[in-house]
Amino acid sequence: MFRPPISTCVLCGCTIRYSDWLSNANPWLRHYRGLLPHPDTGLLVVTGVGILWNYSDAYLAPWDYNARGDQPGFENRDPDKANDHHQANLRPRSEIIFHEACWSLLMRYIPFQDDPEKLDNFYHVCISLPYPLKTLGLSWGHDYGGVAVRHDKGQFPWEDYRYTYQHLASANPKFVANPLDAGTANTMISMARQSLLQSAIVPEPPISPNGPDILNQGDLLNTYPNEILCHIASFLSTSDFLNLRLASRACCVVFYVQSFWRTRFMGHGERAWLFEAAHQTRGSISWLSLHHQTKDSKIDAFLRNRKRIWNLFKYFPEYIARNWMEPPIVDLNIHFQHFVSGHLQTPIERDKIGFEEGCRIMKYRKLSTFTTVDRIRAYLITFEDASYIAGLELYFEPVGNNPRRCDRVGYQTLKSQTISIGFKLQGMIIAVGSRGIHAIKFTGIYPQVSSWLGSPRDSPRTQRLAFHCPMGYIQTCFDVRNSQPRMIYTKFACLLAE
Repeated sequence: MFRPPISTCVLCGCTIRYSDWLSNANPWLRHYRGLLPHPDTGLLVVTGVGILWNYSDAYLAPWDYNARGDQPGFENRDPDKANDHHQANLRPRSEIIFHEACWSLLMRYIPFQDDPEKLDNFYHVCISLPYPLKTLGLSWGHDYGGVAVRHDKGQFPWEDYRYTYQHLASANPKFVANPLDAGTANTMISMARQSLLQSAIVPEPPISPNGPDILNQGDLLNTYPNEILCHIASFLSTSDFLNLRLASRACCVVFYVQSFWRTRFMGHGERAWLFEAAHQTRGSISWLSLHHQTKDSKIDAFLRNRKRIWNLFKYFPEYIARNWMEPPIVDLNIHFQHFVSGHLQTPIERDKIGFEEGCRIMKYRKLSTFTTVDRIRAYLITFEDASYIAGLELYFEPVGNNPRRCDRVGYQTLKSQTISIGFKLQGMIIAVGSRGIHAIKFTGIYPQVSSWLGSPRDSPRTQRLAFHCPMGYIQTCFDVRNSQPRMIYTKFACLLAE
């Protein structure tokens, strides 16, 4: 059994608690699971379902994933026989808690059972997040779709927004409706099936009265067959496709193709939260009609809450799909004199509950930069609307008979950007925010300056690391847990070469 110190679901942002009037109507709010290392094996475990029965209940759950708190054999609810628990204690936060329903949604979005390493990455991301006191839970940098209130008064664009929990959110139907309840989903699918049967004639795409020669003049997309156009459109959001249709009339035909609208409901599509539609075959329903019926103004509270939670998962695949790149060992005891970073906490402070913003320093890595750099690749990761540099690859020009050298450090992510350098590094111009480095511009002998790696938009920029002498070493700092780096924040420091 375990007792989590966090009473807010880390996935949906709503509290996990017992309430006479609320829990009777929405019992899913008091059903939860936990994610933590097993005390005996040290392996990550997703617990069984725990249930709160009254106001004074401790957060306890069976270790067996298939067990539930309402089954026989779970009579032991003595808090003294579980881990010590207090909502505001200062002990290390090692337990992550979420509603059973929210976990079921996440398992549909990312099948963790097929890849335990992804579950490990997700766990280490969670325990590295800020823990603001006023929200009673982890801060992903968003308002959980309206559950929390963002306070941006007096904030600079590059600073972390402060959030406070809305107590009225517990009574709002759009937040407390069970996201696993199908609601009107089956009714909408039936109406889409009926719409397909009633449409005996499929409308033809509009044709310009000026004739096909005028219509297609200068439109290169017109040279592609409709199947290729549909495939291209499947990678676009619906709004981007509609804009493309205005720019290229060759794409008008895609609007009437059912297979294109079906892609909106598959995989991680915009309407994939309606997973009841995933079982429908390609020609069984009108996917265009179903897309029209699933507008925000037409769905009920159950589907609206499901959509809210589902959309909170969109960055998770990027967070957990990372590989660590270990740099060559630089065995030198260097004292770095110049430092640029976001809002930091030292490892000693990392487990304090008052960690409300920024990131933690948990591990350091050094790189030597004495020789001429040919090109640099930066790996980027997105956190809400901002991108951060998560890893670097430095390709050095060959020296004498030595082959070309490539030093890597940080995380290899799904997104990358490469620039050509061709000079020895003398410094860096940094665009930095509260949670890490947004962009870097490398400098050499004046006027040698590279283009930006990353996006410096809405971020303060500093030339503190721009020098007039060759730069010998770069030190990077990462937020990690245990023995392996597991977080997205990157900071840089450097020392002038002697």
